[in-house]
Amino acid sequence: MSARVLIVIPTFNESRHIGALLDALLVEAEALDARVVVADGGSTDDTLSIVESLALGTSRIAIAHNRRRIQSAAINLAVEQFGDKVEYLVRVDAHGAYPPDYCRALVAEAEERRVASIVVPMVTVGRARFQRAVAAAAGDSPPEEQSAVDARALAALSEAVLSGDVQQVAALLAPGATLWSDGGGKAHAALRPVEGPEKVARFLLGIASRPGAVLSPARINGGPGVLVHEDGVLTTAATLRASAEGILGLFFVRNPDKLPA
Repeated sequence: MSARVLIVIPTFNESRHIGALLDALLVEAEALDARVVVADGGSTDDTLSIVESLALGTSRIAIAHNRRRIQSAAINLAVEQFGDKVEYLVRVDAHGAYPPDYCRALVAEAEERRVASIVVPMVTVGRARFQRAVAAAAGDSPPEEQSAVDARALAALSEAVLSGDVQQVAALLAPGATLWSDGGGKAHAALRPVEGPEKVARFLLGIASRPGAVLSPARINGGPGVLVHEDGVLTTAATLRASAEGILGLFFVRNPDKLPA
């Protein structure tokens, strides 16, 4: 089938949410003449079986297998496979909560204003401990305060990493601490998020102990960060997000296309 609107949902292990979300989006799809594409990054739970079961009853649901497992690749894949003659693209998060007319409202706004893109603010809400901490950091801290919190956390983390003590590093991390690494397929990086204080601590110490590795503080995207040079070559730009609970997340960019020259 051809469709006027493409609704894309990147997924990975979203079995708890995908069924209800697709039920709601099918109402939108009928109203908009839309196709809903679930771009799955290799889920190991029941996500795909739920989607496949729902797709049996309608031609408006399709699956794309996102082997690169990053969200931007999921969007590009969906457009490549199902974007012919599509006028509008709507990206939807699998675990988000949306108004029942969310997609219709976006398309109507785009048509009324005659614009190419509509960007909407999202409210961060968390249920698990880690998610609540991220939501609190994202929603309640002014940028300058958050930057100061992150800077203090980074200074303490740098000192702990230089000590080489796993437990000292882990003590600075929140219980749900997670490290994400982006190699862009062009540099070695963790294929999946590194989760948990001890695993993250060992990962950090492994990087710092590499022969020829030099860590130096830097301002990255307006906030505190660290640049890692190995044998004089910049290999990593690292930032973090912290709260009173500890360091919540670390973000490593190793893709050479995204690193400063």
